[in-house]
Amino acid sequence: MSSVGENIKLTRRSFLKMAALSSLATPLLARSETLREASADELKEAYEGSKKVKTVCTACSVGCGIIAEVQNGVWVRQEIAQDHPVSSGGHCCKGSDMIDMVRSHVRLKYPMKKENGEWKRISYEQALSE
Repeated sequence: MSSVGENIKLTRRSFLKMAALSSLATPLLARSETLREASADELKEAYEGSKKVKTVCTACSVGCGIIAEVQNGVWVRQEIAQDHPVSSGGHCCKGSDMIDMVRSHVRLKYPMKKENGEWKRISYEQALSE
């Protein structure tokens, strides 16, 4: 079994050359002409007819404040609650990803029970009684 170091033919000099080239190329590639600032109308109401709901993040036990924007019962956008007494306008990376956890295609949306190796949908009443 060979080690990783034996398979890579990279000298210190060639590594430094690649590092210098990548540090020079990064600002050039980061300049993207496709990005633009959002207009005042886009910032004001990105989702027409949506409403803002104050809630808390449940990713951990802190309970930071979130203002969720909801349109037709679907969570479409979130922002940090600046006036929240616990988080004082702060938020962690887990809380920033809460909207993706809710909108995930693998999210459990109703009670399930495993019978004979297969998952089957059950009612809430059955889930609470078992």
